[in-house]
Amino acid sequence: MRIVIMGAGGVGGYYGALLAKAGHDVTFLARGAHLTALQQRGITVESADGASFTLPVRAMARPMPGPPPDLVLFTVKTYDTASAAEVIAPCVGAGTAVLTLQNGVSAGAQLRRALRCVVLEGPVYVVAAVKSPGVIAFIGGRNQIFVGVEEDVDAARAEEAAAALREAGARAEYAVNVREALWTKLLFLGPLAALTALGASSAGAINGDDLARGVFRAAAGEYAAVANASGAGLPPDAVDAAMRTLAAYPADGTSSMARDRWAGRPMELEALVGDLSRRGKEAGVPTPLANAFYSLLRPYAGGGRTDSGA
Repeated sequence: MRIVIMGAGGVGGYYGALLAKAGHDVTFLARGAHLTALQQRGITVESADGASFTLPVRAMARPMPGPPPDLVLFTVKTYDTASAAEVIAPCVGAGTAVLTLQNGVSAGAQLRRALRCVVLEGPVYVVAAVKSPGVIAFIGGRNQIFVGVEEDVDAARAEEAAAALREAGARAEYAVNVREALWTKLLFLGPLAALTALGASSAGAINGDDLARGVFRAAAGEYAAVANASGAGLPPDAVDAAMRTLAAYPADGTSSMARDRWAGRPMELEALVGDLSRRGKEAGVPTPLANAFYSLLRPYAGGGRTDSGA
């Protein structure tokens, strides 16, 4: 398959490298020192399980004219969705499928409005990051991707993308109800991201404190209520499942939003918290905790501030 990786960070870099290693025709779109390193030294994956490798890759800042790709892995941060969609728009064709593996539940709809092609979406469960320019550290996690689509007529494209990822080494599968899959991840990740970005030191700190754990459960309940009001059809034990995920999460684990907040970088606040607050208001579902999280974190959303705001 001809594949373009839009966003060669941890997720895009890792899965793009696996696909390239499996023999697919992969082009990485990147920028800055990371782009230079990919062009000069190729991509290196350092794996926690010892399966590290380096291989030469094609990398550029913008897609070049030529045959449209069969698949685009769209893995940029959610606040870069609009600008990244403009970058890839000239290269997608009627036969292209764009798979967004971004956080939240709204990226697919945003891309369907911006691009004239099949848009696939789904959650990804992996811990991977850019260790240094050209080097991706695969830290672990479930290494699992669920791939779904809004229109049943495009189900074959979703199954094809899942098969390519699976054959490259990922645990990828077709999601019949992609809304449920996306919301299931968000009702765990949203509260975790908010609480760790507000100052909880880790998942273990939340899980080990009765008050913090209660706040997490109540917040997950808000996410579940909004999800079901949106037609996600979550199971009755969705909040209990989120609590089990929290209990099993690495004790020192945090969230990318927390790491971004404390490093003074832009945060995915809108996708992880703000979107939930707005959807709750539209559906008439109270979300007092999400509203408070959003209000407290909004001054830091654009990056550049790591203090208390005093």
